Amino acid sequence: MEGNFRRVSIAYDQASLVGYTEYNTEDWFNYALNESMPVSVGVLAGYDDVAASQQNQTYEQLRARVRYNFTEKLTFDASVGGELRQYENGKSDTFNPVFSLTGSYRPAERTTVSLTGYRLQNASIFNGYNYTSTGATLSLSQGITDRFTAAASAGYYVLDYSSTTVALASYSDEYYIARLSLDAKIVRHLTSQIYYNLTSIQSPVVGGRDDNQIGVSLTLSY
Repeated sequence: MEGNFRRVSIAYDQASLVGYTEYNTEDWFNYALNESMPVSVGVLAGYDDVAASQQNQTYEQLRARVRYNFTEKLTFDASVGGELRQYENGKSDTFNPVFSLTGSYRPAERTTVSLTGYRLQNASIFNGYNYTSTGATLSLSQGITDRFTAAASAGYYVLDYSSTTVALASYSDEYYIARLSLDAKIVRHLTSQIYYNLTSIQSPVVGGRDDNQIGVSLTLSY
């Protein structure tokens, strides 16, 4: 069995964007059907404290996941389930499917190619809207040394914005994204990453635009 608890806080410096803090837990029961096929059943739950009046939300998910090691080099991962979400403002409860499907191939010891498809629901980003992300990503990871790993990925996804009030109309944005990154193991528990993102957005609300982003991150784990 395994259990995880997370606190994630998201904030924006634009007046039109509404941040939130999410508290969630994941609890899984894992069982190996055989050496090449571990399976799991999990219950996930969370609370979204949205930085807008009467917009807080709670949700529950029931999910199943499985990994199938088809060969030593080819692995498939699947996680499927459904999410029930409740709204503080009185909107009727909603139910949506959620899933993640990944195929990974290792042509060499330090090289991994993977294709992932997914559908996930998130709390408010605009005042009065939630959004569901549905898309696919193709990625390549190449280990350079024991300390350094380079990666490249390209993806496409759609954000479906659904109103949490009756006064707003729903709509969708399309995103095309490319990413380059370099990971480094600094010490045993500390890793760093430098990355470049290029995102192209097509939206019926704000039109088309491109966004370039360069960043550095540090991860401390135990």
